[in-house]
Amino acid sequence: MSESWVVFKHCAEALLRSIDTRMTPTLKAKLQASGISTEATLLPAYEYEKWKEILALSAQELMPGVDPQTAHHTLGEWLTDAYFENFIGRALKPIVKLIGIRRALGRMRQNFRVANNYAEAEATDVGPGHVHLRMNDRGLMAYFNRGILDRGLRITDPKNLRVEIASEDATGVVYSIRWDV
Repeated sequence: MSESWVVFKHCAEALLRSIDTRMTPTLKAKLQASGISTEATLLPAYEYEKWKEILALSAQELMPGVDPQTAHHTLGEWLTDAYFENFIGRALKPIVKLIGIRRALGRMRQNFRVANNYAEAEATDVGPGHVHLRMNDRGLMAYFNRGILDRGLRITDPKNLRVEIASEDATGVVYSIRWDV
């Protein structure tokens, strides 16, 4: 039997920290109805489908009128900022900076597996300053992860970083990640 996909508690904490100052009473009520409390102890993990619902509710409420892809990208950036302020993120940040962008991309599976139990990621060098990163998320989660990658890789100080979705199929997404060398 396959293990169900989950996102770990510290990611939910980072999300809540990232939207805390933007929280509306309506969003707070919707999140609580969805199973994530802003006032009670968080669960150790959240099922993948529930996590996607929580992100969609947050994007819709906090960025009305913004297309869902852009809103999910922005949520990914916000979460990354907050994540690097928590215990695990503070420990990870100097390591990411030290190893540089190419090695960080090569370790994306491990980096994302700190946050969940399902992430698969494989980096392929395309050329100088260009890597393709295949991940097993798709749909709006591909845009959420693009925001995470865009913000998180900036820690390595690349020049003119560009993170784009090159392709998507039933098994996942391929990001084209470029920077000036």
